[in-house]
Amino acid sequence: MDYLLSDKGQAIWTNAYLRPARQIQLPEAVKAKFLPDSDYARAKSVDWGQMESMQKGFVDRYLAEVR
Repeated sequence: MDYLLSDKGQAIWTNAYLRPARQIQLPEAVKAKFLPDSDYARAKSVDWGQMESMQKGFVDRYLAEVR
């Protein structure tokens, strides 16, 4: 786990087009493959509890209307 979160470990993920979990210095060629940092700043965490409550309503309605 320590290696995966190290700078070298994080750099490996960038080769698979996955953005590093930590802020590390990326080579320009790699950085050019990603969206600008400002686009990532707009990302928000998912509220899994709210999603679950909305999903139940959808499932109930779907089953009622399809059956």
